[in-house]
Amino acid sequence: MKVWTKVRSVLSGKMGYVVVFLATLIIALTHDGDFPRFLLGFELVLAAALYVCARTLGSRVNVKFQLPVPADKRSEMIEVEAEAVNDSMFPVADMKVEFEYEDLFSGNRQAVSAPVMIDGRGRAIVRFRLSAEHCGVIRIIPGEAWVKDYLGLFQRRCPMSQIQQEYTVLPDWTGEEADREKVWQKFDGDRETDTEHKGEDYSEIHDIRPYRKGDAKHSIHWKLSAKMDDIMVREAGDTTETAVLIFLDLYVSDRKNIDRDVLDQFYERAASLSWKMMTAGVRHYVVWADLEESDRVMEGKAGIVRYCVRDEASFRAMLLALIHAPLHEQRTDLDILYKEQYADEAFREAGRLSVTAAEGRKRGKTEEYRKQEDGRSQDRKQKDRKQKNRK
Repeated sequence: MKVWTKVRSVLSGKMGYVVVFLATLIIALTHDGDFPRFLLGFELVLAAALYVCARTLGSRVNVKFQLPVPADKRSEMIEVEAEAVNDSMFPVADMKVEFEYEDLFSGNRQAVSAPVMIDGRGRAIVRFRLSAEHCGVIRIIPGEAWVKDYLGLFQRRCPMSQIQQEYTVLPDWTGEEADREKVWQKFDGDRETDTEHKGEDYSEIHDIRPYRKGDAKHSIHWKLSAKMDDIMVREAGDTTETAVLIFLDLYVSDRKNIDRDVLDQFYERAASLSWKMMTAGVRHYVVWADLEESDRVMEGKAGIVRYCVRDEASFRAMLLALIHAPLHEQRTDLDILYKEQYADEAFREAGRLSVTAAEGRKRGKTEEYRKQEDGRSQDRKQKDRKQKNRK
């Protein structure tokens, strides 16, 4: 096996085979023996057979890409599968598949390729694992698949499904952002609020009752259950008559030059707040304006998008829609837009987040860091002066 590998590496490529063929031809012309002529004929027949083999395999191997999971957290790897099916009886020893993935927000593209080997009448699956740097939508663009003969002399393009697929990178919702102590904040005139103020927690427990079939596990009061010798659950406040809302402001001053880290922070804060309320048993709505959907405006819906979050499935559906929602450079009053569409509805505001507030928060941290660095620099200078004076 090792000898064949060495021979294949020497003869692989057309140039190597041509050199060997020319050497055999010279020997056959300068010598009267039968073996050089036999070897020359064998090399011609072998080249023709390899060409036919490459054409046959190229037409009998099909490749398609698929996404096992169409959306997941940013911390999770993106899995892309390339499935190659060989309908020929000949095995495929040398094949390469490639594709590109594009960040639809920035337009950046990267190419990825991998070798494949397939048995005769068999199939092979190649799994690619990609990392996502930011929240957004990643488009999978199928490229080309090439199969080579056993010596690598000829290659043939294989049929490939050109259906493009999209993967949505969702924010992480670990709850860290929502569990932090928050206060009213103002950045450049944009206000950001939440429900962590005393008396405004919509997940406040109103009752403790025995466990009933269908109750969520996270609502079980374990300490009280141990004392009562029965499973007891927490029952959240009744919000059926009043809609609980989280307002999200998607306004940005410059959509093309927005800081992606700022945008990621905005998405993660929104996801964490909604996740915390959902796990507390609070049914709520996440609301934002979509000014680019002219059909909504024409139907009298005033460009308002509202998603009801009551379980994990609806929570993920809301995040998918939010990631696909376009940012806009036109300021809007969410309160006015919402009241125009839901004039007769009673609602309570559970939170209000904005991209511009996240930008201001980052600028504040940057300025604070600079001040700290300036202070450290001045301290070092003072120490140096004192040391010089002592000397």
